[in-house]
Amino acid sequence: MKTKSHVTLPPSDPEIAFSQADVAEIQGVAVREAKQGDMRAVAIVERIWRRRRRMVTLDLPPVDDAGGLAAAQAAVIAAAAGGRITPREGIAFAAMLDYRRRALDTIELEGLLREIESKKEERDRLDAERRR
Repeated sequence: MKTKSHVTLPPSDPEIAFSQADVAEIQGVAVREAKQGDMRAVAIVERIWRRRRRMVTLDLPPVDDAGGLAAAQAAVIAAAAGGRITPREGIAFAAMLDYRRRALDTIELEGLLREIESKKEERDRLDAERRR
């Protein structure tokens, strides 16, 4: 659970200057005013509803290698292009897939480094034996 008093959003987001409690209070006032016929409040409430976070589920293939990663990216692009998810949600999925790619790269590099180190140790051992 976050302990910061302000939400962390991109600078272009108007919510950045408000705490979670402030946002909830503003939303409550906007809804109350909208119910009383204030058309500006209605517009604000409509924007809030459009921006509301929702759970999005995509059936993605396992992302265990580059092929799975490419297939998952293609599925995200197809979902965004088909209107099943918003472009913003597509970007969020793409970011998660990029983090997964980085993790896979790290695992691969770690394996290569271990292999190099093992070969070096073996070469050093053989060189030491030849010197005797």
